[in-house]
Amino acid sequence: MKITTSKLRTLLVVGENLNIEFKRAGDGPKADTFESVCAFLNTAGGDLLLGVTDDGEVVGLPPKSIDAMIHNFVNVMNDSNLFDPVFTLYPQEVVYNGKHLIHVRVPESAEVHRFKGKCYARVHDEGDIFRLTVPLNAEHSPEESGDNRTEKPDRKTGQKNRTESLR
Repeated sequence: MKITTSKLRTLLVVGENLNIEFKRAGDGPKADTFESVCAFLNTAGGDLLLGVTDDGEVVGLPPKSIDAMIHNFVNVMNDSNLFDPVFTLYPQEVVYNGKHLIHVRVPESAEVHRFKGKCYARVHDEGDIFRLTVPLNAEHSPEESGDNRTEKPDRKTGQKNRTESLR
């Protein structure tokens, strides 16, 4: 289902958060776009808008490049060497105030996904993306190892995971 102008306007007004991510993507989606998709799949889902800056400015995408960008996006999502497990999404071109954008609605997945071998999740800490690493057990703590990364409980398993910021 295509996003309505009203819903798109709401996403832009609300701005980036746990469930909304903007990417300029003028030259096409980069690795950080797919890290965000992976994080949405592993957390609570969300809306991704390509052609929008982090502060919500609609800059648009080159109209002649939209089809190629969508094709590339779908190919990456279905490449098991990059995404594990693969997940089919349906990016859609939308026009907002004369600017061409790509909207992707990413649902929460029942599986744990990895992009390029790394698992990502979105956390409430200002919407930043964090990479989840090895689950910690009761015998090991970050303080003992000199590891200063934070522990976050995995909301699906309840296990604590070490995280490090990608920003």
